[in-house]
Amino acid sequence: MLFIFENICIITFMNNVENHKKNKEIATLGITLALVVVLQALAEIIQKFGLPISFALGLIPVFVCGQVYGVKFGAISGGVFGLVSLFIALIYSGSIPMYAVAINPLVSVLPRILCGTVCALVYKGLSKAAAKSTKPRTEKQKRAVNFAIGCFSTICGVITNTILFLSMFLAFAHGKNYDGLVINFKWLLSSVVAINTVVELCLFAVIVPSITVVLNIIENKRQDENGEI
Repeated sequence: MLFIFENICIITFMNNVENHKKNKEIATLGITLALVVVLQALAEIIQKFGLPISFALGLIPVFVCGQVYGVKFGAISGGVFGLVSLFIALIYSGSIPMYAVAINPLVSVLPRILCGTVCALVYKGLSKAAAKSTKPRTEKQKRAVNFAIGCFSTICGVITNTILFLSMFLAFAHGKNYDGLVINFKWLLSSVVAINTVVELCLFAVIVPSITVVLNIIENKRQDENGEI
């Protein structure tokens, strides 16, 4: 009887842990979805006030989510951002024909899933490598290493998004004329890569790892308080 009771207690405990984990995942994805929508809407509003380009601000929560919560979350949140991008393209395509190219999951969704995945994978791999180091580090040094890893993985994510999105865009729009503008590789380099990508690299490489470091500190403190491993 005692053996059966112990097994029941263990199963109940494991179920509670699993339910807590699932609830946490749902809450995390919900918050990420909201942030992606709000930040990308903000990017579009800023553009309407005279900025000649639109930055992919929705990638910020995608990269943070992937770094803090893992590859699965990076891919899912990237897919959410891709769907938001597709919806925006659908809205604008009536007045700006060039947006019609992005009403294609291969152009707007797939690159975002993969960039979130790449960012999370790079962060996970480098974090494991850093954890294996036998060199003693202070808390400040650990945070600096965490920031550097977050910075590099963010750069990898931005570059992945740029290469895949522009490659897909060019594949479906190369040579087409939109109100006198001919889409070609030279145009992409001069108008998109030279401005959007450079600015996103500089901004995101600072913003994303800063948020990641803070969230990791909070998560570690929470685990210590709850006695989690």
